[in-house]
Amino acid sequence: MADGDQKPAAPASLAQGTGKVYAYEAPALAPGAYNIEVTQKVSADGQPAGEDLTTTQPFHVQATDPYVLPPSLVHSIYPPRMRSVTATTLPHIMLAGAVPWERRLTDITGAEGTAPYPWLALLVFAPDELVVPPTLADSTTKPSVTKALTITLDAMNKDKANFSLHDAFPSDQASTDSAAFIFVKGKTFRYYFERQQGQPAQGSLPEQTTADLDRYKYLTYMTDTGQVSGAAPLSNAATGAGPPTDKYATIMGHRSRPYSMGKEPQTAIAHLVSLEGLVSRVDWKATAADGALVALVSLYSWTYTWEPNGSDASIQLFEGLKEHVRPLSIRLPAKADNEKVSDAREWMRGRLDEGYTIVRHRDLAGETTMALYRGPLCPKQTRRIQIKPSMYGTDLQIIDMAAKILDVSYSIAWDLGRSLAGRDIKFSTAIAALRRQLVLKATTGARASDGVTSSIDDLVNSVLGTLNDLFSGPLDQHLQGMPAKGTKRWQGAAPSIVPTAAAPGVMTQAKLRRNLAGCTRPWLLNAVTQLCQPKKPESGGAAVLCDAPLFAEVATWVLDNLMSLRLVPALNLFADPTVLGDEEILTFLVDDTWVDAMVDGALSVGNAVGGIEDPVRDEIRVAMNAYILNAPSGVVAIPSGGFIVRSSLVESFPDIEITATLDKDSSGGGGGQPIPIVYRARHDDMIICFCARGPTQALSNFSVSMKLPAHQQRFVLQPVTAESLTLTIRLDPLIDPAVSTKPPGDPEAVTWSKAGPAVSPPDMPVKVWDWDTGIMIPHVVADVTVKVAEKKLLMAFKPLGPDSGALYVAMQLADRQHSLVVPFKVDAITTAHARQLFPLLEEVTEATGPTSAAQSYDPPATGSARHSSLTKKAFSVLFPDKNIPVQSAPPQTIVFVVKPTQTAAIAATQPTTDMVTSVTAIDFILPIGRGAHDLLDADAPDPIPRPTDKRLQWIAAAYRRFESELVVQLRPRVPGGRGVPLAGLDASFVLTRATVNGILGDQVKIEFHETYVEEESKAARKSTEKAVSNTYTVSGSWSLSKE
Repeated sequence: MADGDQKPAAPASLAQGTGKVYAYEAPALAPGAYNIEVTQKVSADGQPAGEDLTTTQPFHVQATDPYVLPPSLVHSIYPPRMRSVTATTLPHIMLAGAVPWERRLTDITGAEGTAPYPWLALLVFAPDELVVPPTLADSTTKPSVTKALTITLDAMNKDKANFSLHDAFPSDQASTDSAAFIFVKGKTFRYYFERQQGQPAQGSLPEQTTADLDRYKYLTYMTDTGQVSGAAPLSNAATGAGPPTDKYATIMGHRSRPYSMGKEPQTAIAHLVSLEGLVSRVDWKATAADGALVALVSLYSWTYTWEPNGSDASIQLFEGLKEHVRPLSIRLPAKADNEKVSDAREWMRGRLDEGYTIVRHRDLAGETTMALYRGPLCPKQTRRIQIKPSMYGTDLQIIDMAAKILDVSYSIAWDLGRSLAGRDIKFSTAIAALRRQLVLKATTGARASDGVTSSIDDLVNSVLGTLNDLFSGPLDQHLQGMPAKGTKRWQGAAPSIVPTAAAPGVMTQAKLRRNLAGCTRPWLLNAVTQLCQPKKPESGGAAVLCDAPLFAEVATWVLDNLMSLRLVPALNLFADPTVLGDEEILTFLVDDTWVDAMVDGALSVGNAVGGIEDPVRDEIRVAMNAYILNAPSGVVAIPSGGFIVRSSLVESFPDIEITATLDKDSSGGGGGQPIPIVYRARHDDMIICFCARGPTQALSNFSVSMKLPAHQQRFVLQPVTAESLTLTIRLDPLIDPAVSTKPPGDPEAVTWSKAGPAVSPPDMPVKVWDWDTGIMIPHVVADVTVKVAEKKLLMAFKPLGPDSGALYVAMQLADRQHSLVVPFKVDAITTAHARQLFPLLEEVTEATGPTSAAQSYDPPATGSARHSSLTKKAFSVLFPDKNIPVQSAPPQTIVFVVKPTQTAAIAATQPTTDMVTSVTAIDFILPIGRGAHDLLDADAPDPIPRPTDKRLQWIAAAYRRFESELVVQLRPRVPGGRGVPLAGLDASFVLTRATVNGILGDQVKIEFHETYVEEESKAARKSTEKAVSNTYTVSGSWSLSKE
């Protein structure tokens, strides 16, 4: 078999899961120059044969540089840099592709048909085993922390005799004239390259004259993860699928901490060295001399720390990480129980706890000031601010009422969305074309409607007729709709009803909005319905065609890039990098309002009309909301929250398997059902994952678990004592399922003794590890695995392919104990509607269900007579048909409607009534604080009550009885302490500049106290008698919801 041919060994799975491993993968084409010759023959019936056309194309297969390893090829390392690991840990490095076999060792050849030797090896040294020669190190050349010295090849070759070298380092295939060299003591060099024996020598062996490389075949293997090469698209990324590269080469080190090294932590230095030319270049006899040094080419290196033998293994992997799970916010020192904190510090602590940070801000006047900013990632449920679509983004700057500081979070989000959309040529072209298409639909529908003039003459006649109508009769009757004050002339909002005096052929903004809703929206929603149709099997999975492909392109871009937060820069995600602590898991929720503002900015691209509203954008938003609600399952994945893992564990195992599942009590339905990972990204030692919403797009509780993937494991020796080492042989991957499906039973334990050639069972090789050097004999591990499998499995043993020794070694040394599941929760609210853009602006649809009405209090119709005679209802002026909006800024106007019940109103107007009931006092107690059961923000100024009845029956005032209660008092204007009769009573009032605390809640308790006076009517008493009166007080409460 030629060296250039590919001969993979039989696959063997290292773990239960996807992926296969191979002993090696030689390149299909060896490095060198090649020619491709293509010959074309053209013939036709009845025609003479034409001339053959031949084309030759030369090309060159370039191998990896022998002296420089590109950083992009290094997929992961273990142990992590500067981390502590147990004494029995064996390091490894994973490289992308089949790099270890890309270069051919010309100075050593194996038997015909056997695996090629790798040209790379991972060696581990103690600091005193590497020396920096003073003759090579000068003021301009300094060694690295791993004691590697970068010098030119010429300088190295001139001094090669001092470093046990016969031949020089060639430079003909190098891309640089220098390399990183390490200088190993001769004794240590011989540890790594002497001939290894697992049994005592039988007779005399030939003297070793060159370095032996046989062991390194057992320390390198290939992994095929089963994934497609290249970056995974959203459809694959949403499933949390594995790494972007399909194949990796794993190079294991075979040295652990020597047992004779002492009881203190010891630094270990790992070097990936080149074996190319080493056999012929190194003078083996010279390495045995005192003070001998051997120069090796180092391609990659790092340091870690060996803990003493017998130390606790919990210092590694998930054990420490599980104890450091916290929300994504700046870590603040705990406040002492009796510590007195100023209001300013308490305010600042509250904002930092909510994920805000202070940033520099330049206002429209050019002045530099400070502002509050928070990205789309919230550490917890916080104050929720409702915004409306913006035309310019500057009106989304909100003033924090407590500190009078601007909150620029949503303004920055709007600008970011517009910038991201504008720089994407494909998207900006598509949305501009979609806008033109929607406006054309609206204008076409307007021309086709009744009453639109079809000619200039008709238009002139219509205008003249309107003028005649205007000046016929009294002029004041035509001016009833005019503003009462001159300043109102300049308000920019178009009237919701088009004046009859407007020319029928003129397209005003109100007409455009009406025609968009009447003509364009049905067409666009029909296209959405087409998009939401599931793909039919008979169509072969082809894309569904719709009438609005431009909308499909716009919606797909927004969902895949903005609503998934895929394109949001890290600077916007983490305005303050100090929130990202080391060795922590940070959880967060996604601020939907922030995302709405960003999408609003993106959809504003292409608006050339200006003004104060954009009806075309609103129609696109309505269609997108319909698509989000009705898209087939798995098509739309919108994040609700997620987590960040920042740990050296990520650097060592970048392809950690991450799964998210719905909680069983989740409101999203499907408890225990897996939910997709919308987006996952890794950079150095950090992974960020966004987890999708539930099946109905509603915000749901979920939990996340992590474990090491099948193709990335750590390798360790079994626990080593001062006298023995025991290796537990794993056999389950070696069972032939065609012969037996029974488990192999208890693993076989093979024990070696340090004192002498004693091994149990006795028919095994007598040595597998050296207590003094820490060097393992890898081929013994493979031989013992085969012997135990043949003994225990008998006919059920399925041997691996030829030259699969590396697979046996990896199988037995892979550490399964720490492939742990790490569960933790990202709690979300359980009462949430389906995800919509600007949900409070949407019309009621069958998909979302009826809008929750403002909650009211209705007294009981029966029972004791001493109950309230007044109904009460509270709502926000912004959204009168909904619950109180959870928005902390800007301040709202909350209306409290207080009127008699229908029964009380009828009874008060009866002429036969002997007693007249009046109300002399009404008090409302509103909770203040930062909790879900509080209504008003504790840090904001108190709102101002103002009665709204036209008869001016009441006066209102408010004061804080306690820090947590605001009392609103209503008193009659009637002099002499008399009350207001129930007949015609209207005690309604408004709270102006009311700042809701922004925390979601459905049990906001509003208390009331009402004082009534029952007085004998004039008809029931004699004129000389004093009226009989009775005073009583009624108390109660009702609950509001904030949403």
